[in-house]
Amino acid sequence: MGSSGTPPNLPPAFDSESTVRVVEDNSIAGTRVGVPVSATEPEGENDTLVYSLSGPDASYFTVDNIGQLRVGSQRLRDRNIKSFYRVVVEVADQRNEEGDADSLVDDEIEVFVAVTDVHTDVGVCGRSEAAQRALLAATTGEADCADVTPEDLLMVGGVLVTGNDVTTLSRGDFRGVAMRSLGIENTKLTTLPAGLFEGVVDIVSFSISENADLTSVEAGLFDGLTFPIATMHLNENGLTSLPAGLFQGMRVNDLNMRGNADLVFTDGMFSGLTIVGGTLNLQNSGLSTLPAGLFQGIRTNTDTLRIDLTPGRGSLRNPGPPVQSESGDGGDARGAG
Repeated sequence: MGSSGTPPNLPPAFDSESTVRVVEDNSIAGTRVGVPVSATEPEGENDTLVYSLSGPDASYFTVDNIGQLRVGSQRLRDRNIKSFYRVVVEVADQRNEEGDADSLVDDEIEVFVAVTDVHTDVGVCGRSEAAQRALLAATTGEADCADVTPEDLLMVGGVLVTGNDVTTLSRGDFRGVAMRSLGIENTKLTTLPAGLFEGVVDIVSFSISENADLTSVEAGLFDGLTFPIATMHLNENGLTSLPAGLFQGMRVNDLNMRGNADLVFTDGMFSGLTIVGGTLNLQNSGLSTLPAGLFQGIRTNTDTLRIDLTPGRGSLRNPGPPVQSESGDGGDARGAG
C-alpha cells in the first residue's frame, strides 16, 4: 500500500524480452518500422507512458509515445554492409510505487530490426527444396512454406541441411535469415554456388563438413558475410581446389579445414582473410610442403597465428613472410556460445 493507504502504483511491462521488426531498404526518415512496440499497464492504471531508446543502433531510429519505431534522420546503411540493427525500447510511467514522480525506466525490450529488399527478397517458397525443408524445420514448424514470415526468419536458432537427397543449393537460399548456426553436412552436393550467403542477416558459426562429393565451390560463395564469424568449418569434404579470393573480407575466430586430403593449396589462397585471435587448422590435408606464399595476405589481430598442420608428413618448408598483424583490431570477435 502507498503511504496514504492507497494501492501502490504498478509499473507498465512489455510482454516479452525481445521482438523483431522489418523495414524496407532505402526507407526515408519517418518511415514506420512495423507495428508499435507497446507496453501494457496493469488493470486500473491509466498513466501517460514515455518511451525511449538505447542500445548500439539507437541513433538510427526514433520512438513515439505509443512505442512506434520510425527510421531516424541518420540514414540506414547500405543493406549489403549492415542489414541488421539492434535497439532497446524503454518505457516509464514517471511514477514510483508510492505514486510520486520519478524518471526511472520501468521495463525494456530488445528489438531486432532487419532491413529487407522488396525487389530481391523472396519467401521461403522461392528457395531450393533443401533450403525450404531446413528453414521450415528451424522456424515455427509450419508445414507450408507460405506460412513462414520474415519475422520468423529472424528468430532462427540452428539450420541443418543434410541428407543424401540434397544435391543442389541456390543463390540467396538463406536471404533474410538470422541464425545462430548453419550446418551443410553429409549431403550429395558437388559444388556450392556464388551468392549462397547473399542477404544473410546474421550467422555466428557454420559448418560445411563431411560432404564427400563436394569437390569445388564457386567464386563469391561467401559474398555477404561481412560480419565476424566465430567458427567456420570446411572440413572432411572432397575439395580439390578453391577459387582465388574466396575468403576476401572475411573475419573468423577459428577456421577448420582439416581432412581435405585432395585439396591443392596455392599461393595467396587465404588472401584477405582475418583470423581474430584463433586458429587455422590444416591437419590431415595431405600437405608435405607449404607453398612459400600460402599465407600471403592473411591477417591476424595478434602477433602469433596458431596454424595446426599434419604431423609426420615430412619436413615443412618455411611458409615465407610472417602473417600480417592488425594489432588492437579484435573488438568485434565473438564466441560461439
